[in-house]
Amino acid sequence: MEAKHKKTYVSLVSMTNRELVVEPSPHVTGRMTKDLLMKYTFVALCIIAAVSYLSYGFDSIMISAISVLVAVTCDYLLSLIMGEKGPLNTMSAAVFGLIVAMSYSLGIPTAIATETIPTMAGGY
Repeated sequence: MEAKHKKTYVSLVSMTNRELVVEPSPHVTGRMTKDLLMKYTFVALCIIAAVSYLSYGFDSIMISAISVLVAVTCDYLLSLIMGEKGPLNTMSAAVFGLIVAMSYSLGIPTAIATETIPTMAGGY
């Protein structure tokens, strides 16, 4: 199924009322949507989270699950508050939650994380 988009153009209708018309461009076609892109990103981040389980144990999975749950819940509550004006971006919120979870150091001091982890990865 191909996405249907209108032509994009910017035109000045007349010099007196200076009306500006902007529409989506015609070159944006295909099946890649924002939600599909977020699903792919979420799957890629889940693979990284699974690898972090091997390094840091169950704590990394718990932090990831809690972060995703909080982000998706906040997104849902905001969409309820805003009503029809606010879209529900569940996959975007889930990706955001995983990015936040992977930003934690899990209690490892910075010096150890910057010296030990590259050595564990095979560096010198």
